[in-house]
Amino acid sequence: MGFPGAFAVVERDGALVVDGVAASAAELVDVLGTGALETAVVLNVGQNSWMDDYEPWTLGRIARHQGVRADVHDIRWAASPRFRSDDLLVLPWEDLPRLLDGWSAYGIEIFDCDGTPDPDALALAVNTAEPGGLTLPALPGARVYFSGHDDFYVHVETRDDRLPGRIFGRLLGLQADAAPPPGELVDELLRHGERWVSVLTSAQGTVALELVPTEVAWRLHDPVPPGVSHVAVVEGGGAGWELRRV
Repeated sequence: MGFPGAFAVVERDGALVVDGVAASAAELVDVLGTGALETAVVLNVGQNSWMDDYEPWTLGRIARHQGVRADVHDIRWAASPRFRSDDLLVLPWEDLPRLLDGWSAYGIEIFDCDGTPDPDALALAVNTAEPGGLTLPALPGARVYFSGHDDFYVHVETRDDRLPGRIFGRLLGLQADAAPPPGELVDELLRHGERWVSVLTSAQGTVALELVPTEVAWRLHDPVPPGVSHVAVVEGGGAGWELRRV
């Protein structure tokens, strides 16, 4: 029935940190935007699905192809060993869905910013961040930082305490191929735990997600843990969700 889903949220250094499976940047930018400022910064895309002679397009070229007006800054000079950097884009957050429509990237980073950003300073802040540390505290005024890996793994740092629940709801909806569940259902799950694995099942036309609370964040190579505590049942393409205790 497809890959399991996963969600985990912890508080670190004054930020809420979400790790999840599975969603692309394009599937989350509208949700992330509910906790973000109006201006977005995009960088560190590197390998992507648009190629010329086996070379991926630059981020600036992708923006032009997508008809998105953005300030484009070459940040090859600030590339880190972790990324194949080319351009950094500054654009309205509301234009991100159009920028991201119809293509995929091995990695991408997106965050919001306040006022007129200094692209060189932002590139250095992101690309000199300590591995395993938080990036959001190095971005003055930012409220949301997103890092996507392989169009599958989700990492979000935020100062908005409502955003993790919205992300969890979107992940559940994507897995069930339905509209997201109501906030009350997500809140109920988060009262019982901060880390979950979800497994999609179906029977007699009903879609269900078996939900397992875990002690550590789940990755794709991990086995699905035992101990289903809840089942979220989806009826009518997400028009009706029901949460059942097991």
